[in-house]
Amino acid sequence: MTTRTMTNALYLGIAVSTAAFLFLAVTPAEAITGSKMQKMRDYASTTKEMKEKRDNKGKQTVDMSCIAKAVETREERLGVAWGDFNTSITAALATRKTELVAAWNISSSSMKERTGATNAAWKKWKESSKKAHGELRDERKAAWETFRKTSKDSCRITLPREEALENTSADTLTL
Repeated sequence: MTTRTMTNALYLGIAVSTAAFLFLAVTPAEAITGSKMQKMRDYASTTKEMKEKRDNKGKQTVDMSCIAKAVETREERLGVAWGDFNTSITAALATRKTELVAAWNISSSSMKERTGATNAAWKKWKESSKKAHGELRDERKAAWETFRKTSKDSCRITLPREEALENTSADTLTL
């Protein structure tokens, strides 16, 4: 093969690869750009609509006495839940102690019976403890869920734009 033929083949290869690159690179980019532009226009119009709704909605504020009552209720429920948990665990520990002492007082000739009684005492303790922890978890979740729902649904106040409260200092609100 001559140098001239190799040069022509090289130029042809470069031309074909450049054309393929331009075809593949430009065509999808135009299609993507068009769809992206449409998405950007849709997003911009949605954002404007949302901003208009927010501006016309008025000012949201919180009824502080309502939140205080909700916090008080939540904390009382949490205190009761912890008290119930403490009572349950104390009772389970007393039962475990009684059963373990009884198991170890079984005569030394019946090792199998003692082992069975000991295992039963520990199994009963595990079940009681697990139940008490589950009840505590459920009560805590319920207390917090009630607080969130109350504070979100009952304690928020949306005032019309012209009646919005003015902040005159850090802790007080005036009309």
